[in-house]
Amino acid sequence: KINGVPEEAKSLALTFLDWDAVPVSGFPWIHWIAANIAPTVTEIPEDNSQTLKVPMVQGRNSTAGGIIGNKDVKTAWHYNGPNPPDKVHDYHLSMFALDAELPLKDGFWLNELQDAMRGHILATAEFTIPSKP
Repeated sequence: KINGVPEEAKSLALTFLDWDAVPVSGFPWIHWIAANIAPTVTEIPEDNSQTLKVPMVQGRNSTAGGIIGNKDVKTAWHYNGPNPPDKVHDYHLSMFALDAELPLKDGFWLNELQDAMRGHILATAEFTIPSKP
């Protein structure tokens, strides 16, 4: 559920990251990044990454990077579910209310999202979700 979005928000963005992956992979694992979600959206339905009932542009997850090398747009540019390899990991779902739509296209990278959001964040919310191996 999404609530408390500032009235002046023009779009929403989200990141779903596993910072506990750093000791395993050397970097936080990107499970999902998305932007240009309408600020009036109050819920993102299950499997929205594939069905796009709620429109959004989606970025690349960590399987698209050089280590895994996934080139399949249907899996590398969408939600990639938790699968901790070593212990319970805390997954961080962050939602950003922005004062603009972002100039991003499907397949963007996390650093491009962060650069585009800079100076446009009105509010941020984070939810931590633990997942067992």
